[in-house]
Amino acid sequence: MTVRVSPRHALAASVATIALAAAPAMAQQAPANEREMQEIIVTAQKREQSIKDVGMSIQATSGEELSRTGITDVAGLSKVTAGFFANESIYQTPVYTIRGIGFQDSALGAGPTVSVYTDQAPIPFSAETQGVTLDLQRVEVLKGPQGTLFGQNSTGGAVNYIANTPTDHLSAGLNASLGRFWTTDVEGFVSGPISETLRVRLAGRTIQSGSWQYDYVNGDKLGKKDFLNSRFLAEFEPSSAVKFTLNVSGWRDRSEEVIPQFFGVELNGTNVAPPDGYLNYPVAPKNTRAASWDKGRDWRRNNHMVFTSLRGDFDLGGVTVTSLTSYQDFHRFQPIDGDGTSYTNMYVPQTGDIETFYQELRVSGDFGGRGSWMVGGNYEHDKVFDQFYQEYPDSSSAFVFGLPLGTNYDYSRQKIRTFAAFANVEYPLTDRLTLLAGARYTKSRRNYESCGYDAGDGNAAAVFEAISDYLRGLNGLPPAAQIGVGQCFSLTGAPDYLPALERNTLTEDNVSWRAGLNYKLDRATLLYANVSKGYKAGSFPTISVSFNRPQLLPVTQESVLAYELGIKTTQAQGRISFDLSGFYYDYRNKQLLGALLDPIFGPLNALVNVPKSHIIGFDLAATLIPVDGLTIKPMLAFTKTRIDGNFVNYDYSGALGNFTGEPFPFARKWQGNVDVEYRFPLAGDREVFLGANVDYAGASNSKLGEPERFKLNARALLDFRAGIEMGDVTFSIWGRNVTDKFYITNSLRQNDADIRFVGAPATYGATVNVRFQ
Repeated sequence: MTVRVSPRHALAASVATIALAAAPAMAQQAPANEREMQEIIVTAQKREQSIKDVGMSIQATSGEELSRTGITDVAGLSKVTAGFFANESIYQTPVYTIRGIGFQDSALGAGPTVSVYTDQAPIPFSAETQGVTLDLQRVEVLKGPQGTLFGQNSTGGAVNYIANTPTDHLSAGLNASLGRFWTTDVEGFVSGPISETLRVRLAGRTIQSGSWQYDYVNGDKLGKKDFLNSRFLAEFEPSSAVKFTLNVSGWRDRSEEVIPQFFGVELNGTNVAPPDGYLNYPVAPKNTRAASWDKGRDWRRNNHMVFTSLRGDFDLGGVTVTSLTSYQDFHRFQPIDGDGTSYTNMYVPQTGDIETFYQELRVSGDFGGRGSWMVGGNYEHDKVFDQFYQEYPDSSSAFVFGLPLGTNYDYSRQKIRTFAAFANVEYPLTDRLTLLAGARYTKSRRNYESCGYDAGDGNAAAVFEAISDYLRGLNGLPPAAQIGVGQCFSLTGAPDYLPALERNTLTEDNVSWRAGLNYKLDRATLLYANVSKGYKAGSFPTISVSFNRPQLLPVTQESVLAYELGIKTTQAQGRISFDLSGFYYDYRNKQLLGALLDPIFGPLNALVNVPKSHIIGFDLAATLIPVDGLTIKPMLAFTKTRIDGNFVNYDYSGALGNFTGEPFPFARKWQGNVDVEYRFPLAGDREVFLGANVDYAGASNSKLGEPERFKLNARALLDFRAGIEMGDVTFSIWGRNVTDKFYITNSLRQNDADIRFVGAPATYGATVNVRFQ
């Protein structure tokens, strides 16, 4: 008899087996301080606390561990955070999801559901987060709504990156890797005092590589990396009561674009057939490196960002005043091959700009040595410009009414002003029981304008003038549209159907809140329960070929009411530690990229709200030390999402459907990870380490209706590492996705093509790390 065991069940069983097998050994060991787990200090509530005392689900990972496990971007946090996922949109914008909550929109100005911070300063849009992993002390991932202290757009959670600070003595370090595809990754820092009151730290990084993708049709190569990153940190303490911290950082990305894989033809229009060669184009093999693309184009990005922040802390004798000011300037040029073939079925060079100013002022203190309090406010001003230029001469959509649509572009501009006031209190009711409460009032105003434009050849202008005349005629109105070359062509709705620049304003306010209880069962065990409510701001779209005004209308703000119970404990003289939490989310007005029905054009892409849905699940993170030198870190997350009520919309093919009872797109029910490392000493101060990491993610789907062709397969990735530490020098070898597992991170229909983005291929290399103290 053959017994089949699914990967998720195998992973869950292995985690349980490890824990049960390790427990007796841990119980038999005598206390040993050198074996006990180091206490982790976090700033999840904007003050320093032991992670064991924070009554919420939070995972903190040191910069050293991030480097050791090969995590170089936000997406890699799935290896160290239960319930965290990342994928890229069609336009290569990262989308972050925690416990099933993400926002799958491709607009540059789309507010996220998982907000990212650097030293508590917000990086408000996901496209800007590329350079946050430089020279880190740690990263903290907070799960569940974080609106009270971190603001809206954190209904899923928040990620706070904490940079290494300047040292009070001269020190330096260098970390250099050479890997597959001749990838060089070199990071270094210099740190030390300038005077008794001024300390500085300068860090930099460069990642360069050769091509890794190959064209399975003609053998061409693509995928070179060219990324630079730097940061200057200065701490100035003129007295024990005053401290200023200046952060000036930036990054530049000139890497070649990642090309999606073509796996099928589905005609988007019926006006003209694509070339025969396109209709019979060979499907990409299931190889992580295989792709195909337009020839003769420069596929290099030109994205760059500058980030500055200034923080001041002032001790006024029992009360601390903190000011945090930041400014960011981001520019994007990114060419996109939207169909994964050598035909121009869709070519989109994107341009965009983001400018952000942020100011926070807060006051904090304690109740005469008992508990703590904090009040404050912040202001944020964002300017976002987003433009899609489009070419698709080989598409079935290239002709409308028998006229060539030609080249065109869509753009949007947004100005967003956000004001907020917040308060937070922790107060011990008894020696063991602590009450937590917090609230934030937020008001935002978005000014928006958008339109589709003729790119200059006059074709789109002629097409939309003809469409306007036709639609007006159906309503008994005479022709009136006069669209010139290079003018806006998006039409108003019925009955006028005239070209017009869409201008709109969305003003919203909300109150996020949290209430909870922490109970210290003993010195090593914390029980907690909390209820919180958070909001994600409403959003305007940037639509590729916006035919008429209804496509450009916004979705309203969404909210999550979250209930959570958890336990954190450390046992067996520090040999076992785990965090276990269960949660239920009542989700209202979830924002989703769906469609609306136009009486003439049929279903058109648009943002929609899902009125009611819910999420239920649990996550577990543990650290086990069964014997000296052996550390095992298992994680397991279960997240079940469900659309409730009566939600009717359109699937990817334009068919009307009722999607009640379905899971959210991209929401993976199971996730697990096991990291194992064994260390043993050699002569002198030398120490050898051997490690492996297995990262599992269950299956999901990228579309409503759960079509089989857009399924995201389950996958388990295997990494390994081995090396030797010799005082201040470490040498290691490593491999990532060593089995070269083929897996899909996004799958969608774009014009006439079904395309998929796949994970990175197997990589391996060696690293040398040197510290100078």
